[in-house]
Amino acid sequence: MNQETNKIIDLKPYIHQIRFRIHDTAGLIQPAWEKIKFPFIAYWIFRFYYSILAAFLTFLYNPTYPKFVNYSDPFSKYFLMNWQHWDTIWYLKIALQGYQISDGRSVFPPIYPYLIRILSGLSGNYLLTAMAISTLAGCCAVILLYLITNDVIEEKSGQMAVLLLLSFPTSIFFFSAYTESLFLAFSLGVFVAAKNGKFGLACILVILAALTRYQGIVLVLPLGLLIWESVKSKEVSRVTFVYVIIPILSLLIFLWMRSQWLDPTPIEKVYEQYWESRFGFPGENILASLLILPKSLNILYFINWLDFSLLVIVILFTPLIIKSLPPEYWLYQVSALFLLLLRVGPAGSPLQGMGRYMLLMFPFFMIISRNIQRKKNRLILIPCFFLSTWMLAVFIIGLGIVS
Repeated sequence: MNQETNKIIDLKPYIHQIRFRIHDTAGLIQPAWEKIKFPFIAYWIFRFYYSILAAFLTFLYNPTYPKFVNYSDPFSKYFLMNWQHWDTIWYLKIALQGYQISDGRSVFPPIYPYLIRILSGLSGNYLLTAMAISTLAGCCAVILLYLITNDVIEEKSGQMAVLLLLSFPTSIFFFSAYTESLFLAFSLGVFVAAKNGKFGLACILVILAALTRYQGIVLVLPLGLLIWESVKSKEVSRVTFVYVIIPILSLLIFLWMRSQWLDPTPIEKVYEQYWESRFGFPGENILASLLILPKSLNILYFINWLDFSLLVIVILFTPLIIKSLPPEYWLYQVSALFLLLLRVGPAGSPLQGMGRYMLLMFPFFMIISRNIQRKKNRLILIPCFFLSTWMLAVFIIGLGIVS
C-alpha cells in the first residue's frame, strides 16, 4: 500500500510540469491568435455567406448544367455540385483521368489537380477535396495578406485589404474550386518567407506557384530583388542567387517533360485550338474589348464590362503602387499585369477571365486599403459586396459565362 502511495506522490512533479507546459503553450498561442483573429473570422463569415446563398439559389432554381462528377446526397447537391463549373470540371478531369491531348486540358498546370488526386483518398469525394483545398488555401492567403499589409502600410490597414479582397466583385472564384486561392497563398508565402531570410522556402513556394499558374514564374523577380538586398547588406552570399535560378529551371524542365510525355503541341497552339485564345502585343486585348463592349449591353454579357472595368481600375492604380510600395511588391504587380495584357481571349470576350485574375494583384488591395481608411471611403465595400453577390447568382444559376 505504501509503495502505491509513493508512486502516486511521485507523479505530482510530472503533473505540475505538464500543467506548466500547457499554460506556457497557451501563452504563446493567445498572442498569435490575436494577430490572425480578424482575417480568420472574416474569411469564414464570407465562406459561410457564399455557401448558404449558393445552397438557397440551388434550392430555388434547381439549375442544370454539364457536370463531370456526380454526387447525389443532399449535402453534395446544395454545397458542392452547384460549384462545379468550367475550369473546375477540367481540374477534376485531370485529377481522375490524367492529362490527354485530345481536348485542350494540357494547358492546365499540374499542382492543383494532382493535389486533388492525392488528397481525395481521405474523403473519397473529388469535388469535396477540390473545394477543401481552395478553402484552406484561401484562409491562409487572407491571413498572409493581412499580416503583410499591416507590416508594409500601417496597423489596421490589413483589415480593409482583407475586406476588399473578400468582397471584390469576382471574389466567388476565391471560394470556388479554382486555383486563385492556392496561387495567392503560394505567392504571398514567397514574400513572407523571403522577408524573413528563408530563401530556400521562398524558392520552393515560387516553384509551387508557377506550377499552379504559369505566370507565377514572375515571382523570381521580387525574390531576386530581396536576395540582392540581402547580399548587399552581407546577410547572405551571392550563392543564394541559385534560389532564383532553380524555379526557372524547374518550370523549363516541366514544360520539356510536358512536350515529351503529355502533349507535344506547344501551349500557345493548344490555347488557340481549344480555347480560342492567343498571345498578342501588350494591351491588344483591351483594344479588342473596346470594339465589342457596345455589343455587350445584354445583362448576360455584363461580365465583359466588369472584366474591362476591373482591369482598367487596377492599371490606373499601378503608378500609385509603384510610388508608394516597396519595389518587390510593385515589381510583382507590374510583371504579372504585363503577362496578363499579352493574353487575347475569344472574339466575343477578349478579356475573358480578367476580372478574376485581378484577385491575384494583391498589391492593389494593399494600396487601396491605405486610401480608404476614412469611414466615408469605406462605402466602396457596399457596391463591391452587391456585385460579388450578383456574380455568385450568375455563377450558380448558370446565366452566362463568368469564368
